[in-house]
Amino acid sequence: MTRLLIALTLIAGCKDKAKDQPKPEPSGSGSATTPVDAAAKPVAKYATPDAKLQRFNECWDAYNNAKQDVYASCFAPDAVREQVDSVPDLVSQGSGKILEMAKAQKTAFPDLKVTPQLVIVSGNDVAAILHIGGTNTGEAEGMKATGKKLGMYEAELATMGDDGMITKDHFYSDQPTQFHQLGLLKNDTSPAALDKPTTPAETLISKADPAEAANKAVIEKLVEAINKKDGKAIEGLLADDFKLTYHGDKTKVENKKAGIKWFGDTLKTTKDGFVDIKNAWTAGDHVVIADVFTGTPSEEITGKGGEARKIETHIVQFFTVKDGKIAQQQIFANRLKTAVELGIVDPDQLMKTLSKAGK
Repeated sequence: MTRLLIALTLIAGCKDKAKDQPKPEPSGSGSATTPVDAAAKPVAKYATPDAKLQRFNECWDAYNNAKQDVYASCFAPDAVREQVDSVPDLVSQGSGKILEMAKAQKTAFPDLKVTPQLVIVSGNDVAAILHIGGTNTGEAEGMKATGKKLGMYEAELATMGDDGMITKDHFYSDQPTQFHQLGLLKNDTSPAALDKPTTPAETLISKADPAEAANKAVIEKLVEAINKKDGKAIEGLLADDFKLTYHGDKTKVENKKAGIKWFGDTLKTTKDGFVDIKNAWTAGDHVVIADVFTGTPSEEITGKGGEARKIETHIVQFFTVKDGKIAQQQIFANRLKTAVELGIVDPDQLMKTLSKAGK
C-alpha cells in the first residue's frame, strides 16, 4: 500500500525498510536507470548560484522529457528524498531508490509534468514552488487507474553540491488534496485539479543585501506577533491587497480584512501555538521560511472536555514583501499529519479505505 501511495500521489520516496536508518533533516522525480558516479562530474562546474539555478531547471526538464541520463546525474549516490510529514512516513535514501520511484510515478501518470513556478537559489539551497500535473491512466501495483487528473502546487527544498548533484530533496504537499483530486477520498475543503500554472514562472538568486535583510525582518516580526497572539501587530504588517493561499484549502483570502479574520480565527485554534523558524532564504521581494509549528488545540477544536493532543507540523511558507508590508503569503503543509495527531484519522483504517477505493 505504501508503494501504491508513492505512485498515485507523486510521493518521491519510499518507506525505509531499515528502521535504524537516521531520519534526514528537512531541507522531484524522474525516469532513469543507473546512478552516475559523483567522481565523473567536474567538482566546481556548478559552484555559482546561477549554475545551480540552471542545473535545477535542467533536472526537472530531464524528468518531464524522459532524458534518463541527465536525470540520473542529478542525484548524489547517497541522496535523501523525503515527503515531509507524509502518512505513512515516506523517505528514500540512495539515488537508485529515488530513480525507481520516479519510474513508478511515470507508470501511473504517463503525462506527468512538473513545472517550477518560483525558484529561489541561496548558496547551495534551492527553495521552489512546483506545479504538478498529470492524469492517472496507468495501473500501479495492481490498482486500477482512476482516470482522474491531478493538478496542484507543492513546495520543494533541495540542497545541491558544486558537482550539480542534489544531496537533500524535501517536498511539502497536502495528501488530502491528492486523494480528493484522484477520487480516492473526497472532501469538501480541497481544491479541484488545476490543469496548468496560473502565473508566469519566476527565478531569483539571493543577493544577501540590506533590502533582502529588511524583508526578512518583516517576516520575523510576523512570526513574533503570531507567537504572542498579537492581532494588532499582525494587522500592521499586512498590505491592503494582502493575499494568502493555504495550499490544500480552497478558501480564498484576497484582501487585508480577510487576512485579519483568517489570522484571528487561526490563533484561536491552539492554546500554546508556537512557530519555530528553522531556516530562511531571501531573494528580491521574496522571503521563504521553513518552520515547525507546535501547539495544543483549544476547546474550539476539541470541544468542551475533549482530549487535547499536542500537534507538530513542518511547514514551508513563501512571502512577498512590498514597501515593508506583506503582500502575499503561501503556506505548504500536510493536513493529513495533523488529522492523525489529533486522532481524527486512523492511519491503518485510512490505508484500508484507500485500497478499497483504488480497486
